[in-house]
Amino acid sequence: MQPATPDFAAITSDYSAAIEGGSYTDAERVVQGALAGGASGAEVFTRVLTPAMYRIGERWGRAEITAADEHLATAITNRIVGLIYAELAVEMPTSKERVLIAAVEGDHHVMGLRMVADVLEGAGYEVIYLGADTPLAGLIVAIERHPPSVVALGGTAPWSASTLADTVQAVRAAYPSMPIVLGGAQAERAASAAADELIFVVRDAESVVEVVAAAIRAGPRADRAGR
Repeated sequence: MQPATPDFAAITSDYSAAIEGGSYTDAERVVQGALAGGASGAEVFTRVLTPAMYRIGERWGRAEITAADEHLATAITNRIVGLIYAELAVEMPTSKERVLIAAVEGDHHVMGLRMVADVLEGAGYEVIYLGADTPLAGLIVAIERHPPSVVALGGTAPWSASTLADTVQAVRAAYPSMPIVLGGAQAERAASAAADELIFVVRDAESVVEVVAAAIRAGPRADRAGR
């Protein structure tokens, strides 16, 4: 008998109610119930937390909630991301290639980036996570110091579109054969502008392991970079 498929629409509705009500306890209960019901950590990231936070952003944009409400919902969800981390480990830590992950300069939207990093770590990749607002010069230095098999860049804010495209060009100039994975709302636009066969787009935390594996296969080497 096939296990029941979690009702993600209902789970997301319950989770949204929890964070809009400012209750970490209720949010944790919803997520723990989803995990116990067979949902994977990556599925919860993609199908519950992400749409719930989009809803928060939309409601804030319509002035239906205050900035404080939005900050509280974000803080709760960041705690939940940490809670889910323990559920993601499916392979030995650092048993796979190294991936360097950063949000481009000026972009402070990193919740999705953190989810992607956690899923990759759980799948055995060695992750160098630089976080939000990474200056271009610092990014290039980090690639030199921690040579990865893949560079993953996030660009979510509307004003980060040109920065993401410029960062891709800079990384490509310094590392002509480096596979680059792009994520966030500006990823498709930057990838189209680059027209580069070693640039890949990841749309959610569920697909990131597959996308990174494809990027590594397309790159010049399949062994761990820098080792």
